[in-house]
Amino acid sequence: MTALSSTFRALKLSLQELDKYYENVPQIFPRQHPSFPDVKVNDVTCRVQVNSQYGNYLLWQVTLQEADNTIIGRKAYVKAVQKKHYSLEVHKFLENSGYAPTIISSMEIPGSWLLIYMECLDHHLMLDRITLDDNERDVLRAKIIEVIDNMHSSNFVHGDLREGNILVCRDKENECGFDVKFIDFE
Repeated sequence: MTALSSTFRALKLSLQELDKYYENVPQIFPRQHPSFPDVKVNDVTCRVQVNSQYGNYLLWQVTLQEADNTIIGRKAYVKAVQKKHYSLEVHKFLENSGYAPTIISSMEIPGSWLLIYMECLDHHLMLDRITLDDNERDVLRAKIIEVIDNMHSSNFVHGDLREGNILVCRDKENECGFDVKFIDFE
């Protein structure tokens, strides 16, 4: 009992010290109202206005506006990631074949962070949130397997391949009837 009691006391004290430490660590991204640096889009400097944040994730929907506000803004997503954990190379590889959101811009910021500005996918849903009949499921499965096989044959892996990281939108102009986008290359 004494050993168990000592262990729990040490754990309690450690957690209190950890809480104190994190209270004093500056947050690189305030969760509620972050501000992002201006970004260059096609040689035009744009201000970044935050519209909303997705849950508690470091992902925001923003509007990119020219500095003089003469042109209506463009909606985009901004994802903040630790540079060492994100594969821009895989993202760009899939983007080039149309299977990842288009990267508008990316920039490194202090603390080894990377901001990735990418196209807004308003009409896409996570794969686990779309209702499919058996034929659609088979067609979509074949398309996803084809993209994954292409990625693997090019010596790339996704790293976190799951239904929540595959976005789907019905698209009758597409040969398979769906626009498929892979996300989250951490």
